[in-house]
Amino acid sequence: MFARLTGDNVFNSENDFSAIFQFSIYGPEDTSDWCYADGMTVALLKHNGGDARANYGRCRLYRCDSLVDAGFLDWTLGWNVEQSDIVLDGEQSDILDDIEEWEESHLAQLEASEWTTDERLTERCSPGYASCPRSELPESKKSDRCYWFNGAAYVVSDGVVYRCTPYHYHAKVNTPENGLGYTCDAEIDTDDFLEKVLGEELTEVPEAVSEGWDVHEDRIIEFLEREAFGECEDEDNDSEDEDDNEDE
Repeated sequence: MFARLTGDNVFNSENDFSAIFQFSIYGPEDTSDWCYADGMTVALLKHNGGDARANYGRCRLYRCDSLVDAGFLDWTLGWNVEQSDIVLDGEQSDILDDIEEWEESHLAQLEASEWTTDERLTERCSPGYASCPRSELPESKKSDRCYWFNGAAYVVSDGVVYRCTPYHYHAKVNTPENGLGYTCDAEIDTDDFLEKVLGEELTEVPEAVSEGWDVHEDRIIEFLEREAFGECEDEDNDSEDEDDNEDE
């Protein structure tokens, strides 16, 4: 027998998705560890924007082995943090220390400098180290903003220029156009995440299932059991009929 093993909305946890989604995991009711088990079914609704309490699309079904290894629980970005060898002093320090006054000409100068990976910060900003790796990034002294340039966020903290590049192990990362912004502007592309992590949707899903959700989870379970055991049940019934005929 199948059962709904767990479910949640990524909105309830730290996440960097471009669009949130809610999901339920279905599998055999005796499954001991759904996140590592093979053959789990993911029922998922992607949000269409607006209030997170409503406006979700149709129900999609996916079949996946070991959701942890597939990356389904990787909901936040990691950051590679580098330091520039440029020395800030005098007028240069006044300009670069104020993110609000940055221009692309400043970035051209910075990109020409030598960059060294800050191993400590890069580790602290890696997925799994903190629930929100972005919160471990250095912050500019005069502003909570950063300057985005060619897919990286630049900040100045305590006279040090940092280049912070977001990454995700499985999906495409969306970053803003060049200019002022915030580190939270970097996002995991939700559509790419679902495609890379969960693969193709199950086909031939009845409308009663695709239009339903947790209120109709019995319909999803019925569909999964019919898909998995339908033929076996028919064979069992045929065998029982044959046994009855022999007894007669």
